[in-house]
Amino acid sequence: MVITSIENLICFHLIFLSTAGIGVISLWEFFLAISTGVLWGITPALYSEAAHHNSTVHANAWKSWGAFIVNWIIAISFGFFEVPDQRTFLIIALNTLTGPVIGDYAFFKGIALSGPGKATSVGFTYILWASMISIAFMGEPLSFGVISGALLSVLGIWLLTTEGGKWSLLGILWSLTASLFWAVSPSIMRLALSEINPISASTWNSLLMTLVFTPLAARRGNLKGRGRSKAVLGGGIGIGIGLPIFYYSVDMLGVSLPVLATAVSPLIAQVASWLEGEAPSLKTILGSGAIALGMAMAVL
Repeated sequence: MVITSIENLICFHLIFLSTAGIGVISLWEFFLAISTGVLWGITPALYSEAAHHNSTVHANAWKSWGAFIVNWIIAISFGFFEVPDQRTFLIIALNTLTGPVIGDYAFFKGIALSGPGKATSVGFTYILWASMISIAFMGEPLSFGVISGALLSVLGIWLLTTEGGKWSLLGILWSLTASLFWAVSPSIMRLALSEINPISASTWNSLLMTLVFTPLAARRGNLKGRGRSKAVLGGGIGIGIGLPIFYYSVDMLGVSLPVLATAVSPLIAQVASWLEGEAPSLKTILGSGAIALGMAMAVL
């Protein structure tokens, strides 16, 4: 069942991309965006322990350490590091404030209050809002396929990640806050990517995150805590590796398609649970199918 679901997802992309006349480079860039979604599907589980047993500020500080270490090593080792001009730096700083600082802080609060499943189901509605923002303010063409695909993907995420039990209203509000700030962030960063490469942009992004969260965490006491190593690893994977790939896709394809490609994140988390022996239910199968169909519709 797991292998079949993954094969169907890949086949959807190949068939619809070729039907739409999308070239090999665009196909590659779209799959890079999907790879970001794969990495982001891994990280909520790595952040969960830190978010539950420590302050949200501490969890974000540890995440930022991992992100900066990986970004810095890649940028310096391969000659990608650049110093932005004043305008570009201000854009990067605004992006950092909206997405990785406010958005991620709110998401970690949602995880702590509602659990990663419920927080993800609400937080990933950012896909729809980001598509609308890019069309309304960035001049991207209005596409029935993208909007329909975003709606289908959000429905699929909801089916995959909603759980039984009581919902926390405060947890929902925090996760919705994350969704709205995440939606704004890619459009802001796209303005900077014409002046700086994605790896360098991500490096400055993670540096600013570190400078915001580390002093705040230090003021609250010891910088050690339960789940720190996992949070550092999550930051290295999700932001250190995933974010530059995502920025590259945004630079090449615009905002709508890359953000929709990240809908694969909850699907990856579900596949992991299947591999661990959890039997797929009708609800999770329908959710997986809705995500795959939604992503395919986006490139029609």
